[in-house]
Amino acid sequence: MCSRGNNVTINIRLILSFGVRAVKTLIVYAGRHGCTQKCAEMLAAQAPGGITLANLQKCQADPSGYDTVIIGGSIRMGKIQKETATFCRAYLSQLLEKKVGLFLCCANAAAVAAQLQAAFPAELLAAARAVEHLGYAYYFEKMNFLERAIVKKIAGVDRTVENISRAGIDRLSAALFGGSG
Repeated sequence: MCSRGNNVTINIRLILSFGVRAVKTLIVYAGRHGCTQKCAEMLAAQAPGGITLANLQKCQADPSGYDTVIIGGSIRMGKIQKETATFCRAYLSQLLEKKVGLFLCCANAAAVAAQLQAAFPAELLAAARAVEHLGYAYYFEKMNFLERAIVKKIAGVDRTVENISRAGIDRLSAALFGGSG
């Protein structure tokens, strides 16, 4: 399904009891500098069963064959990454038949509700078992000169800052998997 690189299939825990089928979870995400990937990996660490992580900027993913699908993306210049939006549109009918969780990584906490509405199809938002804002990060070492200048001007930040919501990750995990890892 995915090429090598940052796309990893992880079998974290296998359920080995009689008559219990292992839950298969797909976590797809797209982000620019690594915050969204870090959040996806933190969610994967809490999920039972077989986990597939897919960076939509590096590979295509198909939700067929998965019980649970978690979709995440970062907000950049007021919009979600195009790969996340394209995935949601392409697989909307399949996603509506699955257990779905959605998350955003964005610095403007005051605009999260509006950004969620703009980022995901209304039907998917309504059907999602969990929707969370997982915080943001500015990784200056991964930004180019122009990006650093914009962040300094708009956010008033001049160094690496990480503000990931572990509580949000726990809530998303609990809603989809029945508890935190």
